[in-house]
Amino acid sequence: MTTISLSRLTASKLDLAARCSWPFHPDRAWPKQASSAATTGRQVHRFCEDMINGKEPDLTGCEADAIRIWDASKSGVARALGGAHWSAEVAYALTPGGECVELARGEHRDYSAAPPGSICGTLDANAFDGGVAHVIDWEASASAFGGYKDPVSRNLQLKFAAFVTAGSFGVSRAKMTIAKLRPHGVILESCELGSFELAEIGEQLDELRADASRNIDKPRPGWWCAGKFCPVAGQCPAVGEAMSEAAKSAGHIVPASDLTAKITSSSDAGGLFLRLKLAEQGVKQRKADLKTFADENGPFPTSAGKVYGKKMRTRKPSTRSIAGGEYAWFGEFKP
Repeated sequence: MTTISLSRLTASKLDLAARCSWPFHPDRAWPKQASSAATTGRQVHRFCEDMINGKEPDLTGCEADAIRIWDASKSGVARALGGAHWSAEVAYALTPGGECVELARGEHRDYSAAPPGSICGTLDANAFDGGVAHVIDWEASASAFGGYKDPVSRNLQLKFAAFVTAGSFGVSRAKMTIAKLRPHGVILESCELGSFELAEIGEQLDELRADASRNIDKPRPGWWCAGKFCPVAGQCPAVGEAMSEAAKSAGHIVPASDLTAKITSSSDAGGLFLRLKLAEQGVKQRKADLKTFADENGPFPTSAGKVYGKKMRTRKPSTRSIAGGEYAWFGEFKP
């Protein structure tokens, strides 16, 4: 059996690859993605990088949300860094042979120099202090609570960061930290790892890569298509089938293959535009059905720790914190 090397497998997409590796086939064309939220996050990351490098962050022309987060968080960032000697934006590749290779810094998130089949990632910050490899992931949000993020102890992106940092420094202890930068300050979550835990992470990453390679031609649809931001969902046959079903609910027959076919001409583009309008009509009707259900039966869980529907005003106030509710929901509903 021919083994196909995974393409574009990065630390930030390990959670998606663990559930569906179809997007990581070398033939998939990933579009460029950008949003205001992403811009804000990148700017706050740059401020943290400047602090590590001993520079005063230049806030000129930056998003108002980024400046607000930084004003509230910069003292907390300084405390999180402490007195260790940190490096910022360090790129690593974990090769199929298990070697931790530091990559020369080039363009943003450019991993073209990594050996084929490597898992690559750029660490927000790492350091070696007192025989321990330290890694920090800056997670910025203009919301007081932010989106759902896996707890630090099972966060695959941070596990990768800790493993490659410990491997590159040749140590068997690590500490990984999520620093949640919010408009009201910084929240830190940390977890320490010994040699046993680091060895487990290495095995977990090897198994993930092997399983992903075996199933690279098999789309596996689920909540992660949206919840883990699949970059090629529009090309996926499973998504095409879902859109086809949505169009059918509005009385239109649209083959799934027509919705995911590659656009090669103006005629293709015009045909796809019409078919998407039909699918959108079906989606609009089904969303109306969901709203009716929620209005009559109350909110229901969706994914990423969220619920759909109006808040039930007759319900007694919850004693749980928002974060606690997120974690409880994860344990109850997620696979």
